[in-house]
Amino acid sequence: MTPFRLAVAWALIAMSGAASAAEPPVEELWELYEAAVASVLAGGELPGSWPLIRDRLDAATGQKDGWASGLAWHTDLDAATAEARATGRAVLSLRMLGRLDEDLSCANSRLFRTLLYPDPAVNAVLRERYVLHWLSVRDVPVMTIDAGDGRLLRRTVTGNSLHLVIDPADGKVTDVMPGLVDAATFASWLTDAADSSAERFARVAAEQRTWQPVRFGDDEEVAMQLAVSKVVMEGPAFDAIRGGDGGVGGVVLNPNSDLSPAPPLSSRVVGLLRIKEGGDVEAKVQRLRRTLSGDKRVNTTELRPQIAAMVAAEPALMDDPDALVRRVYAEVFRFDLDDPWAGLVDPDVFVAIDDAGVAGSE
Repeated sequence: MTPFRLAVAWALIAMSGAASAAEPPVEELWELYEAAVASVLAGGELPGSWPLIRDRLDAATGQKDGWASGLAWHTDLDAATAEARATGRAVLSLRMLGRLDEDLSCANSRLFRTLLYPDPAVNAVLRERYVLHWLSVRDVPVMTIDAGDGRLLRRTVTGNSLHLVIDPADGKVTDVMPGLVDAATFASWLTDAADSSAERFARVAAEQRTWQPVRFGDDEEVAMQLAVSKVVMEGPAFDAIRGGDGGVGGVVLNPNSDLSPAPPLSSRVVGLLRIKEGGDVEAKVQRLRRTLSGDKRVNTTELRPQIAAMVAAEPALMDDPDALVRRVYAEVFRFDLDDPWAGLVDPDVFVAIDDAGVAGSE
């Protein structure tokens, strides 16, 4: 049995409250697991050993919140490619800041694992058509604010992420989706991209933009504005440390845009959000639907065509996933992967703190 199936068997026994029980037959594991998880996500009572069950399943999947999606991830691209060749599937490779198996990964990756991967339509395509792989392009900047009286606020700051589809036959990239989109859009893209080609992707460059974005500020501020849901989460903290006036978190989309909410989140996703938040999430869900719609517009009508145009001009970029990713971060996301401070330190600004308030610099 795979490590995930073993973890599922163990979790089912633990969730049943049985001190000892026969391990379910392999062919029954998935059905039993789905039923147990569906009960939890529908508001069922969590077993007393829930944190241990959750952590065991997450570790087996290689993803934080993996218990809710039941997907197994590789961190070795060669191993993922070999499995894809053997099973006739494509490789979906996520490139991100931080680690997918840790709580404080970059904001977009956190939304992938809560809003996209557990969604039934997305989950089915991922399971049937892809072998999954993730790779961290650098550590994610994490900010801790001490508000006094023992109150601490932790947030990640800046960065973006993207999914690559890789043909296991030759290791070349055949399609790219930057940033976050809603579940329906992501599932549709995954379905099409499983049979895509580099030439077909390059033709995306011919798509016409349907809106004009509002952008302002330096590279770090503009980089944040390219991820709408992320701005809502991180904008206030970013404004605070940059001495801003609320601009980064306040203006992202054209105020005259006809933006409408994204489709409703699936009940499974809402259940996961409720468990993570520990209470009612209706207001947050409605706001997420608005920002997801903005993310879709930015990523499908602005950033993805930019990447396609880059590939159309330099087709050899699709031959090397790592080289393509570096170019996307530098030229499309406007994020310098080689800057150890991720754009958060300006050497020309006096901050009136000893050693400029930084430590660990070279």
